[in-house]
Amino acid sequence: MHKFRKYGGIILTTMITLMSIIGCLITDIPLLARIILVLMAAFAIFSLFYDIRQESKRHKFEKDSDKFHKFFSKWYSKPGKLSIICEDLNWIKTDNGSCIYEALKKKCGNKELTLFLGQGTSPDILRELKREGAVIKKAPESIANQYSFSALSYMNNYTNILVRDKQKDGVYRIEFDEVSNIYVTGLLNALIKELNRS
Repeated sequence: MHKFRKYGGIILTTMITLMSIIGCLITDIPLLARIILVLMAAFAIFSLFYDIRQESKRHKFEKDSDKFHKFFSKWYSKPGKLSIICEDLNWIKTDNGSCIYEALKKKCGNKELTLFLGQGTSPDILRELKREGAVIKKAPESIANQYSFSALSYMNNYTNILVRDKQKDGVYRIEFDEVSNIYVTGLLNALIKELNRS
């Protein structure tokens, strides 16, 4: 029932938006009807963004804190294939980060880890993870410089995603959004598919 409500709402929102946009383009509709259609489109778009916001959960951590490392160790230990897009992974080899490194090594052993990395990761870490079985590819700089993604896949579909927008970080704080919205997951699935081709 929940899935029906969720997808039914998306279909309804899309239909209302399309009808409203088409209606606004037709010039022989009375002005009042066009205003109503514009308001309907605005409401539909607002509802869509509200749904996306409701389907996300924000996590805030102090940089290099125990809570940060425990959270990611637990996240990376969840079942399913894991893909990470980020600038570098040097932070997993700190004293506190050893639990994260062990979780990633376990994913490597199960052939469930793909890394899309920028230029900054230590060659030693890359060699170790590759030797353990990780697939390592280059991340687009325009994405890795601005964002980090960690995505868990069940049956080849990424449904659980952590997104970090680096502009939201503080001096001592890092923020992540845990997202399950189908629009966002759909975009990330398409991005990962494209990166895997390159």
